[in-house]
Amino acid sequence: MKNKLILKVAVFSLFIYILALASCGGGGGGAGGVSIPASEYTTHNPTGWAGGGSGGSGGNGSGVNVSGGTPIVVTNYVYNGNNYTKDQINELIQAMRDNPSQPEGVFTVQFYVTGDSDPRYARVTKTSNGVEKFEHQYKATCNNGSNTEVRSFYKDSGLNISDLTTSNMAGWRCSQNAVLYGSVITGMQGDITLTAEFVSFSTSRQNNKTQLVATSDISVVDSETITITGGSGTFSVTGDSYLNVTQVSSNPAQYTVSIKINGTAFIGFNDNATGTITITDTGVTPNETQTVSFALKNMYTYQLKDASGAEVGSPVQKNAGETLDFNTAKSAITGVPTGREVVAFKNDAGNVVLCGNTSPGPTSLTFNSMTFTSRFINLQAVLDFTMTTKNAASTVWNATETYSYGGDSGPLYTLEKFSTTNKELHVTITDCSANSNLSVTKAGDSQNFLEIAQTSLTTAGTFVVKLTNNVTHDSIGADYIYPITVTDSGTGTSKVIFVKIAQPPAYKYSLKYTKADGTLASIGTANQNVVFTPGSQITFGDQSAPLTMGKLDSSLTGVEAAIQITGWTGTGPYGNGLSYGIFPNPGPADCTSDGSGGYHIELIATTSPDIGVFYSNCRTSSNAVVAGDVVLSNGLCVDKTYYANNSSTLSSYVVGTVCTRGAGNDQKFVLAKSPSNNTNLKWSDVNVNVGGLQVTINGTDLNIGVVPTYDLEEAGLSFSPDSSGKNSLSILESAGQDVNDYPAFKYCKNYKPTGITTGNYASDWYLPSVAEVYAIHQQLSTFPSGFIDTQIWLTTSSQYNQTQFWYTQGSSVTPGLGNICTIGKQYTSNDYEVYPCHELNFTAPPSP
Repeated sequence: MKNKLILKVAVFSLFIYILALASCGGGGGGAGGVSIPASEYTTHNPTGWAGGGSGGSGGNGSGVNVSGGTPIVVTNYVYNGNNYTKDQINELIQAMRDNPSQPEGVFTVQFYVTGDSDPRYARVTKTSNGVEKFEHQYKATCNNGSNTEVRSFYKDSGLNISDLTTSNMAGWRCSQNAVLYGSVITGMQGDITLTAEFVSFSTSRQNNKTQLVATSDISVVDSETITITGGSGTFSVTGDSYLNVTQVSSNPAQYTVSIKINGTAFIGFNDNATGTITITDTGVTPNETQTVSFALKNMYTYQLKDASGAEVGSPVQKNAGETLDFNTAKSAITGVPTGREVVAFKNDAGNVVLCGNTSPGPTSLTFNSMTFTSRFINLQAVLDFTMTTKNAASTVWNATETYSYGGDSGPLYTLEKFSTTNKELHVTITDCSANSNLSVTKAGDSQNFLEIAQTSLTTAGTFVVKLTNNVTHDSIGADYIYPITVTDSGTGTSKVIFVKIAQPPAYKYSLKYTKADGTLASIGTANQNVVFTPGSQITFGDQSAPLTMGKLDSSLTGVEAAIQITGWTGTGPYGNGLSYGIFPNPGPADCTSDGSGGYHIELIATTSPDIGVFYSNCRTSSNAVVAGDVVLSNGLCVDKTYYANNSSTLSSYVVGTVCTRGAGNDQKFVLAKSPSNNTNLKWSDVNVNVGGLQVTINGTDLNIGVVPTYDLEEAGLSFSPDSSGKNSLSILESAGQDVNDYPAFKYCKNYKPTGITTGNYASDWYLPSVAEVYAIHQQLSTFPSGFIDTQIWLTTSSQYNQTQFWYTQGSSVTPGLGNICTIGKQYTSNDYEVYPCHELNFTAPPSP
């Protein structure tokens, strides 16, 4: 790569305003527009700080003291304890520019003028480019006939003497150029003398009003009459945008006009604004002008209305700046229904302007033009909203119980999941400030048992609370109560209702046994209408001993059988002629009502010659489990050959295949069977160093294909730390990370094998570590056909560094071979697949 040398050249520009010419507005004699020539600075800055003088030098070239009628002659400057003569201006500039203790910005330098013992202050602007501006201070001597004042000014800032200017003045005459100026003068340079000149006419206010008040929007009646006497008798009178002027009399001896606020439907001005009329005597040359000013003020009228819109009392007037508090307005409202509360007052536009609390609006209202676009204001009372509850969509549902929790109190409604018709709580909200302000929230429902369906909430004010499919007999205990808060954001009013999820009554089951010849065998009355509790397992048994597969009763010892379930609607395997001795936690959806408030399930045991064969192919202990075994949802493990021959029966119960790792292959875990939607997942959306997932690989060769065994020590590879990925999610969360920022991890967390909703394998899947993925690659040939792509590229939960993670890269030439590689955490590609893993939860088959 070629190196580039970039030379930065700083160009310094100095604009030094040595405004030494005495004039008003830039005219007059002497050397006007003098600037310091660049030749004067050769010693100090070869590039020059300013251009040569323009407009004629006319002086000695120093740019400070010029001849030709200049009223300001500088004798010396004082800076940083040092004196500089007028001829040492270059040295002064140099000192200010090069002084490291002098910060950039605007500061002043003291200087003295010949004939003046008091110091003046030049205004200096310093930037990173140097001294860019040097402005001398001038003096204006102002004489208004009664006293004389001296004011200082800079040319660029101008001179404002409005405080010395009275309404009967024609202006200020500059003695240097005879020009008449107003109260704000700009473009002046040099010392000047200003003398006030007065008009010859006078004005008087007939009603002595200095303030005009706007009391309504349409008809403005507050006015004043101005009489003009003296002068030529020929006048022009104009008002600003706030005032209207109407001529009353044109009598030259007593010229009269009427002044009033400009009538408009809106306020038009801020409270305490100033309106001005300008009176010009056009009959004299030059024209003489006076101004007459009025303080303008709004007067507001408010009318209270009740919740129905009917006016309450008479209109009340308020001056600008006066207030109305909520309690005063509330006390004036009568006819509020029992149990209801006035919570706010809204204006004509629908905006809430007064509230009982300060969340959506103030508790007091200050009348000012910044709040309203009208001087007449309707304030309508807003009542707290009401809620009407129904069961489903028709029957009124009156809660018979009140519940209190965490400082909130409200009616308690009970929803039942397992009744013949599930209840739904329909809530209709009325009398809210605006339906669009409504919101409904629930709290504490981490299991997502309740669904809030905001049906037309912003138009009809209705929402529905119902139970989700997450509610099962096993998941609900005795006290599952959740608050639901309804809030009207327009008024800040909130109300709380509580919803309880009822625990279903006890289940009952009946057990029947059908022999191979089709006849029904009795197995004892103890198995009829047996009660079991939610979340418990059912163990089949007769009066003397538990019943297991192959031992349904004493007279049928040795006969293998399967348990089938009538009316089964679940997704488990128990309705397909296959069971494993102990019926796992049944859910309420599997049962029907028994008509007495309970729920009934009928289990029919039937002989099945295949069952004995099936159990003979199950691993009897976890030690007997080997790589490639097929894992079923209940924890049983079968030989992959038996699975291949009976896949039509077993495939819907398969969760994955067994992998082993470690020096003795004693660490066993389950690899998911061909999960779907597992490609194009990023490792993470963020680059964060998660130290607990950091893995270092040491070895002679990282190519998987040349390793003859998956024993890590024999392979010459070591992983530090060599651990399972099952704790990777908790490591992320302990590091303060959000799983939503880690798509591959989130996918594994939420993974469920197809058709498996209960049991140990319905949750707790994880993204495997690089050590586990390494073992997976070594065992590809041992897995059942169709469980995993032999050319797979696998994502791991192991981090290489802050920005990269480990993955294995399969081979399309030699299936099963590949390399251990790294890539960026935020990289996505369909080549990379995420295969969830699970710790092995082994279940032994029942004894024959």
